[in-house]
Amino acid sequence: LETARQKRDLKLEELALNYYAQALEKKESLELREEIADYYAELNDDNSYSRFCSDMIAKYPKEETGYLRLTEYYLKKKNFNDCFTTIDQSIRRGVKSERLAEIKQEIKYEYVVDKRDFAEVKAFSDGFAAVMRNEGKWLYITTEGKAKISNLKYAGYFGDASLAGVIYNNGSYRMINTSNVQMRADTEEKPVEEIGYPYENKIAVKYNGKYHYCDYDFNELFGSYDEAGTFLGGIAAVKENGKWFFIDSKGNHINDVTYQDIALDEKGFSNRNGVSFVRKDGNYVLIDNKGNQISSDTWTDVYAFCSNQPAAVCSNGKWGFIDKTGKLVINYQYDDAHSFSNGFAAVKNRDLWGYINSDYSLAIDYTFFAASEFNNKGSVFVKTSNNGGWDMISILSMK
Repeated sequence: LETARQKRDLKLEELALNYYAQALEKKESLELREEIADYYAELNDDNSYSRFCSDMIAKYPKEETGYLRLTEYYLKKKNFNDCFTTIDQSIRRGVKSERLAEIKQEIKYEYVVDKRDFAEVKAFSDGFAAVMRNEGKWLYITTEGKAKISNLKYAGYFGDASLAGVIYNNGSYRMINTSNVQMRADTEEKPVEEIGYPYENKIAVKYNGKYHYCDYDFNELFGSYDEAGTFLGGIAAVKENGKWFFIDSKGNHINDVTYQDIALDEKGFSNRNGVSFVRKDGNYVLIDNKGNQISSDTWTDVYAFCSNQPAAVCSNGKWGFIDKTGKLVINYQYDDAHSFSNGFAAVKNRDLWGYINSDYSLAIDYTFFAASEFNNKGSVFVKTSNNGGWDMISILSMK
């Protein structure tokens, strides 16, 4: 060991490493391994340093040292994926480390960009999202970004029983499952244009220019509407002759009240959490399922609740967030915003979008030219260039 140190001082690198190896063979110790690791770092030999730290972990799997050295090495290289892998390995082996926990928190929202340039995208549902390529064809991708079902004229959302409505290039349409097995067909062969979100044994299907509620075999149940939402708790919002109102599961008006608008989320739901945004007299208010106004506040614009987390509302040109009781939980401060979905909400500052988290703090900086809603695996569609299509980003800690 003394000889190794002498050769190190004399800048005789190969000899120093040789004597260090002999010393380690004679007397294995964590302290000596740390000294050798420091020497690799001094030599700026990244490959040998990382490999030696991995060996240190293998030799001392219950000690913090190797994990911390390797994590900090990956952190310096901005290799966040390997940072998480190393930290998670230490956790699984029961290693306690305040510094590793701090690093994990520091990089909690680091993400990778998957360049896709999709022309259109829909929200993830049941692990799949419908996306359109520039040539106008739809396909489905998984939360990992893998294409599964492609070359469609139209692709709906996967809902009840993992079913989704699709239209093929020849105009035929089916209900398929996530394995692309055709599960339901229509004997009438209607001129179908759109197929909504399958839920509560009903689906809004557009044909002959109107929306009709059908069962999953496309048998018409009732209705002929200009717009039609998705049933939830036996209630759906529809538009007819320029007016919006609520119907029950048999198509009956729930009451005689009509509205200028009823806010729907992307999947057509209007009454998540037992509340809905309706517009009357030019402004939106929050009502319960009986039509009672919950809060005295009014808003010029809103986004429907996507979950039991806050919804985005606009007042005096600025956006904030309210909870399902109508209480303001984030002050009006953003130039635009989307409701929370899976712990994140897109918010806009001037021309760029970022994301806040469930602690209401900025998790992902204002970077994007457009932003959609996160899925439960930490993936989301964004526009990373002003004139480009939709790409996908994934938060590494959630993969």
